[in-house]
Amino acid sequence: MSGILLAPGPVATRYALTRMSRVFCTAVTRSKFLVAAKRLETANMGHLVALTSGKRPQQVFIKKTPAEMDRFLRSDEHGGYCTPEEYLVKFKATPSTVITQKMKDGLVALGLVSESCFKQEEVGEMK
Repeated sequence: MSGILLAPGPVATRYALTRMSRVFCTAVTRSKFLVAAKRLETANMGHLVALTSGKRPQQVFIKKTPAEMDRFLRSDEHGGYCTPEEYLVKFKATPSTVITQKMKDGLVALGLVSESCFKQEEVGEMK
């Protein structure tokens, strides 16, 4: 689950995690991603949506902003995933290249994320 939270940018997909995990030689299966994303959604750390941006729908986990996550990550129950500082750095990082411009535009058009989330150099403190 921490892999999703520590994926660069405000959103995560299974493909982005697979690319990230090549360093650790770990495959991220669709079912593992969905189970982890649903657990994070249940813990109110973001939400999972299906976004069609090509041939088939992509499952996209939309992370809550660092300000919204601060109290969760400092709690005893959820504090093991990552620190608020780690989360802030990763949230503000440039998303994986597998998060295409078409996907970003779709998420913004649907009102699921703000356009500023993808303009990493302008993010500053999130609302």
